[in-house]
Amino acid sequence: MKKKIILIVIAMLISLASPRLMAEEAIKTINIKSAKFENNKIEIEIDTNEAYQNLELDYKIDNHKWLSEDFDNLITLEYKEKTRKYVHSFKEEIKFSKSLEIRIRPIINAKKGDFSNVIIFKYILNAKNYDSWAADFIHKADILGLVTESMREDMSSSATRLEFIESLIKALEYKKTIKDFEKEEVNDTKSIAVKKAYKINLLTYNKDKTFGPDRKITREEVAVILDKLSSIIKAEDKFENKLKYDDASKWALSAIDSVIKKGMLLGDTKERFNPKKNMTRQEVLVTVLRLIEI
Repeated sequence: MKKKIILIVIAMLISLASPRLMAEEAIKTINIKSAKFENNKIEIEIDTNEAYQNLELDYKIDNHKWLSEDFDNLITLEYKEKTRKYVHSFKEEIKFSKSLEIRIRPIINAKKGDFSNVIIFKYILNAKNYDSWAADFIHKADILGLVTESMREDMSSSATRLEFIESLIKALEYKKTIKDFEKEEVNDTKSIAVKKAYKINLLTYNKDKTFGPDRKITREEVAVILDKLSSIIKAEDKFENKLKYDDASKWALSAIDSVIKKGMLLGDTKERFNPKKNMTRQEVLVTVLRLIEI
């Protein structure tokens, strides 16, 4: 009888001690050993081999607040036994212009542990061969989704007609949604942006219904397109036209005058417009960013 009583008492002590030990464990800080953020997915390795069923992710973007400052319940990470890492795929795209900071905390028996060390992912400009003056513009354009993939390899190269139109339409759609473009027929490209440009009459069909997507675009061609756009976004004259463009094509003269007065295109340091010059990819991004601000 005494043995039974002793066994029962020992069992009771163990059952009482177990939750206490788990609670103490929750107080221990778990640190992040390594972390990767790629394709909108976070992957974390912690500094212990123990698997936690409830590990929460906290994060902050740029200079904004931590998620935990607004919400009590955070993101529960999924444990991958094969890799011994914790992962989470964000449903909405995580965009940051300076940095993404993350930290974690365990929850055991409904008790929240302390936050871990902070891991910082810094924004790296995904572009090559750009001029220093263009870096901030490219950065901002990339955050807004205006940079096409073909542009990234060489920002100083001349932009194609397709690259310009795709960036332009993306910028325009921050102001105006373009609908009912599906019936537009273009024989040499499947680009939706090009169809949208034809739909709102930024482009005019030729007899072959070809666009010429790979042809380099000149500044006077850009001026004609932007002049048509100015009536859509209701841009107004703001500046006096002091630029020189004697070598411009006759069909572009009025458009060049219009976009200069509206501040949609600028000249060089010698007050030349350079109508025949191809527009570079970085110049395209500066131009379309300017449209968002008009």
